[in-house]
Amino acid sequence: MPKHAFAITLAAAIGASATLLALAGPLSPPAGPPAPTHKTLADIEPRTPIGSLPFIITQPGPYYPPGNLSVAAGTAILGQADHVSIDLNGFTLSNAAAAIEGVRVDVSADGFRLSNGSVLAFIERGILCQGRDADIRDVRVAVPANAVTGISVGKGGRIRGCTASTPGPPPATVTMGLGTFETHVLVESSVATGFTYGIRGGEYGTVVASRASGCTYGITTFYGRITDSVANDNEAIGIWLFGNGVADRCAARGNGRGFETGNGGVFTACDASDNGLGFFVLSGVVESCTSSGGEFGGFVVRAGGSIRGCTSSGDLYGIDLDNAAVAIGNTCHASLNTGIDASGPDNRIERNTITDAPTGIRVLVAGNLIVRNTVSGNGVVTPYATAGAQTIGPIVTTPGSLSTTNTWANFGF
Repeated sequence: MPKHAFAITLAAAIGASATLLALAGPLSPPAGPPAPTHKTLADIEPRTPIGSLPFIITQPGPYYPPGNLSVAAGTAILGQADHVSIDLNGFTLSNAAAAIEGVRVDVSADGFRLSNGSVLAFIERGILCQGRDADIRDVRVAVPANAVTGISVGKGGRIRGCTASTPGPPPATVTMGLGTFETHVLVESSVATGFTYGIRGGEYGTVVASRASGCTYGITTFYGRITDSVANDNEAIGIWLFGNGVADRCAARGNGRGFETGNGGVFTACDASDNGLGFFVLSGVVESCTSSGGEFGGFVVRAGGSIRGCTSSGDLYGIDLDNAAVAIGNTCHASLNTGIDASGPDNRIERNTITDAPTGIRVLVAGNLIVRNTVSGNGVVTPYATAGAQTIGPIVTTPGSLSTTNTWANFGF
């Protein structure tokens, strides 16, 4: 390389290095010891500690207890502001003597949040949120017998991953484990034990993947929906729909009545086992459901109701129809008394299969439609027992080749 070219290149390199050093700043460290530069949790999310009880909240924002807290009287925490959130951090609020309520939120305070802890032994109520859109999550509540409420929320509230319990049996007074008397509430993945009403969805409410046991009424809703939920060992009714609600993929075991609905309610793909009565349907619909071991029967379908594609096994009687009801495409096996029993007129009994019942189909009054049914099996004494004038297909009970080509025929063998 020529000497003058080398000199130019070297000068450029030295100049660039000087520029970089100038941009990098001084290499000497600042005076004094190193200091932290991170932000604390209080800097990122300022939270107010709940140092002692009772505690009244008048400002929005997040709150937390630094440890377990107890109170001897009154209400432990009273919420009087919108958009308050309390993270219990796994700690417990408890009654030390005669405290009435664990957490109470005024009706004017909306958007309350409570999570991650326990509320124990308060005489009347664990948690009462009267404002709108409350969210109670992952909280365990235990209250003494005769306490009014475990967890109650107002309109639009949510209860998720919670439990509420009280010593059984359920009291004579009206008590509620989880839920509301308001509208549009969600109860999800929660459990209630020992109350008059275990889980109460309120009007147009939704109950999902929840369980109630040892109550008078397990899970109820007005015009709402109950899905993937379980009711066990409840004294009166396991799952109860008021009005035209829906229950699907639910199970009821060991209750007085497994499932009950008023006018317009729908049960789909539900299972009742070992209840006093499996299903009681008043002017509603029951489809693709099963009942077994019903001491007083499998399915009772009253005026205007319908039952389709259901199965009864080992119930006292399979299906009991009142009047103006429809029973199509059902199976009744090993009923202890009667497969299908109709005590009133204007019923439609079609395409059902009854096996191993002493009486297959029994109709007590005139004026019903009975077609395309089959009765068979061991122990059948009377395949068809009908009283009065019926609209009925031919009854074929003679062994051998079919003696009729009538598509409306009923069969017994």
